[in-house]
Amino acid sequence: MPVNRNSRGQVALLPYQTFAAGNYGGESIHEHRHHNIAAGAAIAAEEPLLLGSTYTTSDGRVFRYVQQLVAAALLGSVLERAANTAVDTVSSGDDLLTITQPSAGWTVGEFAGDYAYIDEGAVATEEGQCRRILGNTADTLHIDRPLLIALDITDSDLTIIRPFRTILATVGITTPVSGVASVLNPAAGAGPGTSAIDINSYGWIQVRGFCEHILIHDTASVAGGDLVVDDGTAGYATDVGTGAAWPDQYVFGTAHMANVSNTIPGDLTNCLLG
Repeated sequence: MPVNRNSRGQVALLPYQTFAAGNYGGESIHEHRHHNIAAGAAIAAEEPLLLGSTYTTSDGRVFRYVQQLVAAALLGSVLERAANTAVDTVSSGDDLLTITQPSAGWTVGEFAGDYAYIDEGAVATEEGQCRRILGNTADTLHIDRPLLIALDITDSDLTIIRPFRTILATVGITTPVSGVASVLNPAAGAGPGTSAIDINSYGWIQVRGFCEHILIHDTASVAGGDLVVDDGTAGYATDVGTGAAWPDQYVFGTAHMANVSNTIPGDLTNCLLG
């Protein structure tokens, strides 16, 4: 399978388009691109962008390029990573650059940019190998560099890890959130609650620093309050107060003020992709 590479020699995994709105909170983005490209779409005369790429603004805000799955992310939605995918009884190709599961029935290209981790092998030396997936057919993964040890289909299993695929944060989760969909889709209009990333499309999420829009379900947020995922509505945050002890929930940021609408500005301090 041919592999595209960009001008920096990086493996090019996904298409991207010009970000028409042109700014992240007032700072123009020139060399980066955006947004809402359906999986598999061909974009002429554009240089593909690596899934998981980062962009950092001069004031320290950090953004990641991800794919949104299951449901669209609204402006301000809190997101978590998609679940891993377990794959049993796999084998490697003769060149050690492919991994096959004959009855997989995958969608072509759905794992491009994910990682394949060998978690069980016919011999112990197979285990622990990890490779980035460049693309896939219905039954074969194409990886970024050769395996060191061939895989025996009789007893080799792997896990596909999907750190740069996101879903709306599950209500009351206790695991880390990935970030917040704080960049407006330029085709969606303006204002909180409008589309940030359509379902199965690609876009930027914020993972660190001052965040202008965080959807909140709490009607009494306070400046300095700890932000966790709401226990009633997926993709929303709630404010558990200043210095509150919430051992069963994951604090991902801090509120900057009491809310006057369904969003607040806050600081993202502890996101998985940050």
